[in-house]
Formats: sequence, C-alpha cells, structure tokens
Amino acid sequence: MAILKPKVDLKKEHQVIDRICKEEKFPCNEFVPMAAAAKYLEVSVRQCRHLCQSGHIGEKYGVRTWLIHRDELIQFKPEKPPLGRPIGSTKKK
Repeated sequence: MAILKPKVDLKKEHQVIDRICKEEKFPCNEFVPMAAAAKYLEVSVRQCRHLCQSGHIGEKYGVRTWLIHRDELIQFKPEKPPLGRPIGSTKKK
C-alpha cells in the first residue's frame, strides 16, 4: 500500500515565508535565513541548525553558515522528523 504525501500549495507556502521574512525584517529572496526557517518549521533555531547539520535541509556555506532554499524548505515541512528524545529512551524504575 502506497503512502500518499499531502499536497502542498506552493503559492500559499511562499506567501507564508514572505510574511515571516517581513516580520523578522529579512530580505525576501530565494534563500531563507535560519531564524525565518526555524519559525516556518515551528522549531528553535538550534533545532533548525541541527536539521541542517544532519543533512535534512540546507547546504553548507562557509564555516557556520547554511543556505536553505525556499523550495527545499517547503518540501521538507510535511516530512519533518520528530525532534527530541525518542519515546522510551529513559530508564524507568
């Protein structure tokens, strides 16, 4: 049985990213800053940076800088892995 992915409205998602960039006073271009990407994915900046380091999104540019393309971010949002500790990872006494 095939798993269907939810249909993404690209125009609406681009508008959401534009709104976030305007709120954060970032330029609206094809690359999304880390703070805006974190707000769009509804995670912290640190967790967004971890997603970049683990290879889920973004491309390394320099020592500490990541380039995150808009389309890549929009396609990643529905497939975002759960963050944090896995369930059952702590010992129960």
